[in-house]
Amino acid sequence: MTVLTYWHCSPRQGSFVRRRILSAALVLLGLPLFSRADESPIGVTVDDLVERTFLDSWTVSPDGNYVAFLAVQPVPRGNLYQITLYLQKTIEQAQRIRIAQYSLMPQEVRDPDTHSLYKAVSQFVWSPDSRWLLYTIHRKPGMELRVKNIRTGQKTILLSGHERVEMEKATSDQRKWQIRTLDTEKEQNGKTDLPKDMALLIKDGYRFYGPLDNPKRGRPLITRIWEYNWGDKRSKELVNNRTSQYSGYPMEYSWNDPLKILERSPLPNRPPQEMSTDSKGKSATMSVKLDTRVEPEKTVVQEMEGKGVRTVYEENAFLDHPSLSKDGKIAVMMRKTNLIPDELVRLDLTTGKMVSLFSPNQSFRVKTRGISVRFMPIPVGGGRFSGRLFLPADNQESKRYPLVFTTYLSNPGFDLSDEVPILPLVAHGIAVFALDAMKTAPLISNRGDFGDEVRRVEEPREAMEWVVKKLASEGVVDAQRVGVSGISYGAEISMYAYWKSNIFRTVSATTGSWEPMWYAMGGLGFEGFLKSRGFSEPRDGSYAEWKRLSAGLNARPTLPPLLWQSPDHEQSSCVESWLELRRAGAQVEWLQYPDEGHVKRGPANIWWTRQRNLDWFRFWLKDEEDPQPAKTEAYSRWREMRTNFEAAKAAARQID
Repeated sequence: MTVLTYWHCSPRQGSFVRRRILSAALVLLGLPLFSRADESPIGVTVDDLVERTFLDSWTVSPDGNYVAFLAVQPVPRGNLYQITLYLQKTIEQAQRIRIAQYSLMPQEVRDPDTHSLYKAVSQFVWSPDSRWLLYTIHRKPGMELRVKNIRTGQKTILLSGHERVEMEKATSDQRKWQIRTLDTEKEQNGKTDLPKDMALLIKDGYRFYGPLDNPKRGRPLITRIWEYNWGDKRSKELVNNRTSQYSGYPMEYSWNDPLKILERSPLPNRPPQEMSTDSKGKSATMSVKLDTRVEPEKTVVQEMEGKGVRTVYEENAFLDHPSLSKDGKIAVMMRKTNLIPDELVRLDLTTGKMVSLFSPNQSFRVKTRGISVRFMPIPVGGGRFSGRLFLPADNQESKRYPLVFTTYLSNPGFDLSDEVPILPLVAHGIAVFALDAMKTAPLISNRGDFGDEVRRVEEPREAMEWVVKKLASEGVVDAQRVGVSGISYGAEISMYAYWKSNIFRTVSATTGSWEPMWYAMGGLGFEGFLKSRGFSEPRDGSYAEWKRLSAGLNARPTLPPLLWQSPDHEQSSCVESWLELRRAGAQVEWLQYPDEGHVKRGPANIWWTRQRNLDWFRFWLKDEEDPQPAKTEAYSRWREMRTNFEAAKAAARQID
C-alpha cells in the first residue's frame, strides 16, 4: 500500500570577462548599460528540463526477477512523445531489453487537465507464474495486443489494427484477461428517414469556460470485448458484446473518467499473503504491507506486518509507488531527489539495500553540482507553511540574489510542476523558493464562508513576505528583485499577491483568478459550487466582497508587469481581468497556447512556457536579454512595458 564548455577559463568566467570589457567600453562611450547574457550557462537548461525522461509506469514480475517499465520522453521540436517499453532483470546493471518504441502526439499521451498518462499509451501485465508479459503497443495500422514468453523471448500478436485497445480486468483467479477494442464505425450506405441530428443538448452541469466538444460531429465507436487465456496464441471475442455509441460528451461537474488513466503499476499491487500457524495449530493468513511515508525532508519506507512496523529504508528523496514481488522481498519503485529526476530503483526489503536499475537523467547529477537546497519552516498561518530555497552553485556570502517564488513543491524530490524552470533560473543566478502552500488548499469549504477563500490566498502571501524579509536580513536575496509564479491554486495565490502585496517586481501566472464573470461561465452547476464557497451572485452591493479577491476590480497602472501563459481551454479565466487591467493601464502580456487544458501536455508548448518564464524573470529581475534573433520582438514589447510601468510609478509619486 502506498501512502504516500573549451577555454583557459570556464564559459561563465569568459562571459563575465567579456561583459566587463563591454561594460567598460560602454561607460567610456557614454552609452547605457544593458546585459546580454551568455547563452550557455553551466547548469540545467530548459531543453534538459523538458526533454528529461519520465518513468510513468512499471510493474515487477511476481517472482521478483524482472521489471517491465514505460519510459516517456518529450520531443519539443517535434511536438511529440517518444514511448519506450522496457524489460529488465531486477539485478544491478542488468541489460535492458527494448520491447517496443514508437512516437505519439500529445493528445494521444496525456490528459489535458491532470497531465496523467492515458491507458492506451501502453499497458502491460504479468502472468501469475511470471512466464508471460501481456502488453499493448502502437503501430501504423493501429494498436496491437501482444504477449511475450519471458523464457524463450518469443512474441505473439493477439490483436492488431484497432484504433484503441484497453486491458479491462483479470478474472479472480488471474488466469484470463478481458480486453476491450474501440474502432470508428464505418459510414452506413443508403438513405435514412431523417437527417443526422448533430445538436448537443446543453445540461445544467456543463461549464462554459472550456469548449463543449460535440462528439456527434464524428462517427460512433464500435466497442468489442475479447478474452485472453495465458499461453493461448490468440484472443477470443465474446459474443453479444458489440456496442455502437458516441463517446466523449462534455463532462459535467466532474474531473476524469478513471478508466482512461494508466496507473503507475498496471497490476494492482496486492500485498503478499503468507501462511502462519497460530497457538492452536490452525492456519492463519498474515498480510504484509509496504508503506512509503513522505516527511518534510525524506521518505520513509516501512514494512507493516500485523501490528508490527519495521523501517526498511529512508532517504532525502521521493520514493513513488513500490511494486512488490509475490514473496514481499523485492520492491521496484521510482526515486527522485530535489535535483535529480526520475530513476528506477530496486529495494531489497530483507537487507534494506537499494540499487539503481535505470537512470535516464544522469546528466542532472553533473549539471546540478554545487546547487544548495535549504528546507525552511515558516512561522506563518499556524506553522502550516514550509518551502525549499534553491541557491546557485556560485553561492557567496556577499552576493544577494534575485528571488522567484513557486508554489507547488510539497514533497522532497524533483517536482517542478508549475511551469517555472527552477534549475535553469538557478543556473542564471536567480534563487528560487518553492513554497509548499498546499496545506492551505483544504480551507475550501461548503459552508459559504467567503473568509475561507480570502485566508487560503492571504496566508501564502504573508508566508512569502516573511521569507523575503528573513532572507534579505540574512543577506541572501535582494528584496527589490522578487517575482512570483503559479498555476491553478498557485495562480490564485499569484494573482492575489499581484495586487495585494508590494514586494513583487513582476508576476507570472497561467491564468487570471476569481472574477464575477465566473458566475456566467461556470453554468448552473458551478453556480451552486460558487455559492457553497461564499462567492456572492454578482449584483449591486456584492462587488465589495468580490474586490477582496479580484485582480480586475483592483486594477491600477502601478501594478507590477504581469505575464499570462494560458491554455486555450481556459481563456475565459483571463477575459474579465484582462479587460479591467488593460483599461486601467496595467502592463500585461497574455499568450494563449492551442489545444491545451489545465496542465499543458504538448512538448513544444511546455518548452515555450518554461523558456518564456526564464526569459521573463531574467529580464525583470536581472535586466538580462537573450540575444537570439527570434526573441527580438518580445524584448521590444517588454522594454515598452517597462517604460510605461516606470512612468506610471513616477506619476503616482507626484500625486502622493
